[in-house]
Amino acid sequence: MPAKLSVIFYKPLPFTGNYQHWALYLSTPNAKDSLLIHVINAHPTFEASFTNQTPKGFSATYLKEIFLSEVQVRDIPHLRQIAEAANVDNETVDWTCRSEEHTSELQSHHDL
Repeated sequence: MPAKLSVIFYKPLPFTGNYQHWALYLSTPNAKDSLLIHVINAHPTFEASFTNQTPKGFSATYLKEIFLSEVQVRDIPHLRQIAEAANVDNETVDWTCRSEEHTSELQSHHDL
């Protein structure tokens, strides 16, 4: 049974303006192997976060989930390597996880 890759959206927090926080969620047949991937903190201390929490369990600000694709279980380690290798920009003051460069970098790995 394949895993399911989704984008999770959270309601904006008061200090973040109108930006909805988003994360990638890999829901696997074995729940302990599921993975929530997102950027946490604020400039200049952004960092990637990898957790096994469910999207609703992670935050009470959960808004919605949009299914993206199925991922073969054998490809999960490769997907995690791609996510861990993605650059988190703490140099650019107005960088966010919604930046064009970051989105392009993830899109370049569409061959999973």
